Amino acid sequence: GPPLALPTWAATGGAANALSAVAEAGLLSAIERNCHKVHMESRAGLLGLGGLEGGAWPALLEFDGLGHVTRTPAHHVQRLYNEYAGVSCAHVEIQDNVQQQQQEAGNTDDTDDAQGTQQGGEAAEDGGSTQAGAGTTQQADTAGSTHKTLESSATCLDESCEQVAVKVVNFGPLQREVVVQLYDSAGGHGSHGAAGSKAGSLHAARTLTRGRKWVAGRLSSLPAAKEEVEGLLISLGARDPEMDTNSVQHPKTVAPYTRSIRVSAGHMRLSLPPYSLSVLVVAANSSTVL
Repeated sequence: GPPLALPTWAATGGAANALSAVAEAGLLSAIERNCHKVHMESRAGLLGLGGLEGGAWPALLEFDGLGHVTRTPAHHVQRLYNEYAGVSCAHVEIQDNVQQQQQEAGNTDDTDDAQGTQQGGEAAEDGGSTQAGAGTTQQADTAGSTHKTLESSATCLDESCEQVAVKVVNFGPLQREVVVQLYDSAGGHGSHGAAGSKAGSLHAARTLTRGRKWVAGRLSSLPAAKEEVEGLLISLGARDPEMDTNSVQHPKTVAPYTRSIRVSAGHMRLSLPPYSLSVLVVAANSSTVL
């Protein structure tokens, strides 16, 4: 079908807090998973008056009458997704710790009892599928019902895909221990990988439009599953996601935090704080220095 554009979207409610910013991060990962379909998006609400409540959506930048400008949590989310937009899309799957433990134990009989009903299949029209939907994981809460709390996407940061950026959003009240797995995209996301490689627009990768294609062929530069690689982990979250925001007096209450890590290339284990965005930047080629 024709390429899609998503104009003037934003989290509703007006509060420029960490909760609305993480919610928007989930949508941006969904857009990236469908990069061969969605070629352009535009977030509403660029500027706002600091301290003003009741707006339709949170602004990205807030200002006051004294010339102060504050970067809201939503601004940091937008910046991270633009900075790591990449030139093509990669296939990523996320497993939570419950799934991983059951898989390692070879226990498949009680999977539904332990996790609730897993919802497989499509995550958005062309999102493809993983064990719990493309780029998503669903987990049972203590009552046994199933809630989607994770979103993810991945992009190649260069033409040869020597560096990959994986974005994982935990939109839930519990810390999640997950395993991130990168795959080649030869037919990735079901039948959409090969077909999607012919769509998208590389020239738009570093502009406000997000048209990208699936990385063509196999990610042959991915190291062996047991090999450790250097990486950067960028985290954005808050202790109180509904109350924490940025202001002139406290401009960095909600801001990205970057640290270096080493992860196993095949099964990258991450701890995701509640209501957070995590961006993992890894070298797909172990000789690459980040």
